[in-house]
Amino acid sequence: MEKSYVDGSSFWNPYEGLGAGANLIKLSHNWLKDGILQPALGSADDPVKALNHLEASVRALRPKVKFAMEECHQVQSKRKLEATPVQLSKDEVQVLHGLQQQVAQFRQMIANSSGKFAIGNLEIVYPSATIKFTTESYFDFVNRSIDETLILSKTGFLVGPSPNQSY
Repeated sequence: MEKSYVDGSSFWNPYEGLGAGANLIKLSHNWLKDGILQPALGSADDPVKALNHLEASVRALRPKVKFAMEECHQVQSKRKLEATPVQLSKDEVQVLHGLQQQVAQFRQMIANSSGKFAIGNLEIVYPSATIKFTTESYFDFVNRSIDETLILSKTGFLVGPSPNQSY
C-alpha cells in the first residue's frame, strides 16, 4: 500500500494537536534554556520550570481528549447512539488557556524574527499517511485543537471533524 500525504491545513485531530502544542512548549523551553528566547510566561519565578509544568499538564490532558475523539467516532460511525460526556476541570481549562497564550507568543516571535527562527519537521507520520504542515498551518492546527478542546470543556463533547476536514 502506497503512503499518502495529507495537507495539514485541513487535518482534524485534537489529540495530536495538543501533542503538537506540547512539542512547541518543549521547543520554547529548550530555546529559553539556551538563551535564544526571553521568558514569556509573565511573572513566573522560574520560566523553565513553568514551561515544564505547562508541557506536562498538556500531555496529561491528552488521554481525555483521545477518549472524547473515540466517543465522537463511535457516534459518527453509528456504533453508539450517543457519546459519553467528558468533563474537564477548571485547572485543565486553565492549562488550555496557558497553552493558547504560549503558542500565540511563540508564533509571534517566529513571525517577527525575519527568518532567524523557524520550526522544522512539521509532519505527523502514520503508517498509511503523512500529514504535512507549513509553519502557519501547524500553528493553526494547534489553535484549532485548543479551541475544540475548550468547546469540549463547556459541552462535554467534541464537535467532530467538519466535512472539509480529514481525520
